[in-house]
Amino acid sequence: MNETMMISEITTRSPFKDFFDVNPVVLGAIEDDMRRYGFEESSPIRLWEQGNVVIDGHTRLQAAKNIGLKEVS
Repeated sequence: MNETMMISEITTRSPFKDFFDVNPVVLGAIEDDMRRYGFEESSPIRLWEQGNVVIDGHTRLQAAKNIGLKEVS
C-alpha cells in the first residue's frame, strides 16, 4: 500500500508540469473512474521529495482535485 498525502501539500512546477498537457478527454475519463472506484493506488502520483513536487501524475492529481478528493497516494 502506498503512503497517502493531502492534496494541499502537493505542488506542481516547471519543468515537470510542462512535459505533457492535461488532455481534457483523458481527464474526464479519470474523473469518472475516480468517482466510481476512488483513487487507484496501483497508479500513484510520483513526487520529487524536495518540495513534494509532482514528477508524474499531473492528470491524476487534477482529476482528484476536480472531484473533491482531499488525499491521494
